[in-house]
Amino acid sequence: MVAINYSTAQKIEKISDAYEKIKNKEFLSVSETAILLSVGRVTVYRYHVKINNIPKIKDGRYVKISKEELEKLFENKIIIQP
Repeated sequence: MVAINYSTAQKIEKISDAYEKIKNKEFLSVSETAILLSVGRVTVYRYHVKINNIPKIKDGRYVKISKEELEKLFENKIIIQP
């Protein structure tokens, strides 16, 4: 049995709550995509805005990422190179 400290338990709960909020959404923000992929916002922004490997939709000044298209990247095992 592995024990975790209170701080770690809080982090896990925060991530779990964030995932619950986004798991049924069709389009994700950059922050939500970062949570889903377990990377930072800058990494998501770099890959989808600068390199254009992650399909996106521009909604005014906001960028939305199609969760379906994002999942296709993993189904096809496409490797994104910086």
